[in-house]
Amino acid sequence: MKKIKRVLAVLSAATVMSATGMSFVCAEETYEYYANSENSEYSSDFYTVYKNGDIHAEKKFIDSFLFFVPEDVEVTNEYLELSDDYIISSKEPLGAVSLLKNFTEKNNLEYEKAYWISCSGKGDEEIVQTLKELMINNKIDAAFRWNYYTFTQGVINGINVKLKSDIDFNPNDIEGLENLSFKKVSDTEYYISMDNKTDYSSAEEIVEKIKSNENVESADIYVLSDLLGRVLYSTEPIYVRIDGDSNSDNRLTANDAAYIAKKLAERQKEMLPTYSDFNGDGNVTALDAAEVAKYLAEKSIGK
Repeated sequence: MKKIKRVLAVLSAATVMSATGMSFVCAEETYEYYANSENSEYSSDFYTVYKNGDIHAEKKFIDSFLFFVPEDVEVTNEYLELSDDYIISSKEPLGAVSLLKNFTEKNNLEYEKAYWISCSGKGDEEIVQTLKELMINNKIDAAFRWNYYTFTQGVINGINVKLKSDIDFNPNDIEGLENLSFKKVSDTEYYISMDNKTDYSSAEEIVEKIKSNENVESADIYVLSDLLGRVLYSTEPIYVRIDGDSNSDNRLTANDAAYIAKKLAERQKEMLPTYSDFNGDGNVTALDAAEVAKYLAEKSIGK
């Protein structure tokens, strides 16, 4: 990925997200597109320019976890038997209300029973394991891993030019440039205004021509964050599945061991989901059924 060494950007305070300032998009590009670094042309600490021409500022990729609880449950760390290191919230991160409502309606889940879980001291896989244990212990009904990406649209506002010495400077005198609007900021600094519709490639060409002037020390593209609010792309939430839950009911019971044995006996192994692999050896065999049964037996006697 090419790095822009000198980039100036202003991120307006007006872009701070609110519940009404979030935009949800169903565009040609997706979360996966923007998460793939191969699709970016330029990147800095302030913004990224993508091959499709988009400029994104204030980027955040978020890996979140969501779970649903049974009826009439007061969800607390005590109920879940979790330490206070875990943060449980019924409020959607970044105000993603519409996404969650659409998801619950589509999957016959109840919006009011959704909670988000995080823990700063644990990695993603540790949280996944915690969710699996909560399902095994009948504390929660279902869990999901949900990735999303939020950003503000960046627009090219202008170019900052710094001179090596105090001389009169007119960018329109440079070969190939004309009709540029500019102002003198200080004895050695000038600002060239750009149309907000200027694409990044065109701005780069102007920068290179300005740098051809022997008295120019630097020329930096100035990006302004769009004032319309944040935009969000989301992946489809992915079920967190219990290892060995062969019948996919988000529980681990003797029925799962029996189902594994039954499908193997019927030579219908292909009907077993991959997460039927309880012992994690990469294959679903009778050993998985036996180990599920053993685990449940030991759990029942508190072993």
